[in-house]
Formats: sequence, C-alpha cells, structure tokens
Amino acid sequence: LRTIAIAGAVPRAVLFRLDVEALERLERAQLVAGDPCVIDHPLYAEVIRGQLVGEETRRLYSKLASAVGPDDGVDAARLAEWMLDSESGIDDRTARLGAAIALGRWENGLARRLIAAIQRPTAADLVQLVWAHANDGELEEAQHAAERAVEAADTEAERVDAGLARAELWCLQLGRSAEGYVQLGELRTTLSQHDQIARVDGATALYMRMTGKGPLAAVSTEAATATDVTSDAARLSVVLADAFGKVFSGKFSAAGDAIVEGYELAERLSAPHDTVRLGITDALRHLLTGDLARSREVVDRWLRLADVSLVRPAHAVWLGLGAQLAAFDGDFRRAEL
Repeated sequence: LRTIAIAGAVPRAVLFRLDVEALERLERAQLVAGDPCVIDHPLYAEVIRGQLVGEETRRLYSKLASAVGPDDGVDAARLAEWMLDSESGIDDRTARLGAAIALGRWENGLARRLIAAIQRPTAADLVQLVWAHANDGELEEAQHAAERAVEAADTEAERVDAGLARAELWCLQLGRSAEGYVQLGELRTTLSQHDQIARVDGATALYMRMTGKGPLAAVSTEAATATDVTSDAARLSVVLADAFGKVFSGKFSAAGDAIVEGYELAERLSAPHDTVRLGITDALRHLLTGDLARSREVVDRWLRLADVSLVRPAHAVWLGLGAQLAAFDGDFRRAEL
C-alpha cells in the first residue's frame, strides 16, 4: 500500500512480484483497483505519503525499481525517477532515456535531475538541459547550459546540434536574434560537411523568419535549398526553411508540397517539435488563403503537441492562431481566453 502511495500508479505485474498475497487482500478490501493499480481514495494515498520519511521511503523506491521487468509497461522516465529517489545509483543510459521522455512530457524538473545524474554529460545531454531550463523560464541557467553544450561538442554534427540550440534560445527565447544570427554565421564558417552547412542555413532561415527578418531569411533559404544533402535531418531543415519562405511569399500551393514532405521526414526522424513547426506553417498557409476550416483543423490537431516543441514560443504561436480563428468565428470569449 505504501509502495502504491509513493508511486501513484504501479503495474499490477510489479505489485504481484512484490507481494501477491498483500495485493489480493487489498483488492478484496477494495482499497486498490485497476491496472496500473491505484489507491482507491486519493486522500488516503496523501495521508500515507505524509507518514513516510527518509530511509523508509528510499527503501520502498529501491524495492519498486528492482521489481520492474522489461515487459511491465513502466516507461524509462518513471523507472529512472524511482531509481533516483531510492538513492541507490542510476546508470547513464537509463538516465538519458528517462530524461528524453521526461522532457517530451514537459516534466522539466525530472529531466534536469536525470541529466545531473549522468557522470560525463555529452553535448547532446547538455542540449537537453538547455530546454529543461528554458521551458521553465530559467533563462540564465539555460544560457549557461547552452555555452557548456557548445564547449563540449567534438564532432561537426555535435557542434551543429549545440550551436543551433544556443541560437534558437537566443533568437526565440531571449529576444536577441541579432546575436543569434552572428552565432549562426560563425558556426557556419567552421563547417565542411554539406549536410551540416544546410542544417545551419535552414535553421538560420527559420529563426530569422520567425523573428521578422525576412531579407536575412530569404538569403539563408536560398543557400539551404541550393545545397545537395544526403541525410534526412539536413533535408528536413531545408524543407522547413523552404516551406516558411513560400508561405510568406504567397506561394501557397508550392508550400503545400514542402509541408507534406516535411511531415514525412519529421515522422521518420521521430521529431515531434519539427512536426509542430510544420503544422504552424500549414495552419498559416490555410489561414492566409482564407480556408479557415482547414486552418482550424490543423490547429486543433497539433495544438496538444505544442508542449513538446522544445521552446515555449512555438506554443504561443499556436495559441495566437487559435485566438485569430476564434475571432474570425465571432467567438470572442474563446479568443480572449
């Protein structure tokens, strides 16, 4: 019962492994139910948690983590959290897997704890840390993590990953797009691989477009689309820049082709944050052509995904689009909300 109280919900198979007789007694008494099992009354669970302190809590988390099997349906973030709370140690692989899932669910505090538990964080780990801070508005900490990520990068791909994260933070979170543009230009001069150069050009076009610097965006879009690329990641960066550029220049039909390709690439790369950006482009395209019903459909479909867009401004764009559509419909109460 205490184990369920501290975990909130535990797969029945895990509890069965811990103490099948206790589980069956609790189920007969209707104190716990379901799969995953939860305590039937939330206030009862709160009372139990309030009575647990120190070593007893750590012991329960340790038992819980050690009882989890690969087929129990416990995701890496939950398992990693239980391992952390048991204070019995956590391996880097589990911490990384858990941090990625936690960040995608907007559990930024847990993501930060897990990244901090990694013995030797890589540039990729520190990029995750940037967004774990930035999503909670901890911008000074995010800036520090971004600089650490840039310093930790070894390969060209890592330098681009870290450099784009830093520039995105500067452009979209800090309102310092002029500095972000300089950072991107300096990063570009250090690169030799066409795919990595295209990633930087595509991102530069996207960030400049989103911060109202159309002429700079146009130059970078032209450079990105002129580059022959071989990787899906580079192609997606080019497609995003191309789609935004075509929407803002009124080439709505051509933008549609780029958006369709982008959706396919983002799905193949498991990149939901880029899916969100493509959705913004798609919704804007329909809004600007007067097809409000289609624009509304895109917004309704992708709005929930905006929480995994890595930075809050993307979510603000979605809410702004939703407000515009509601105003067009005459639903001013919804628009104001």
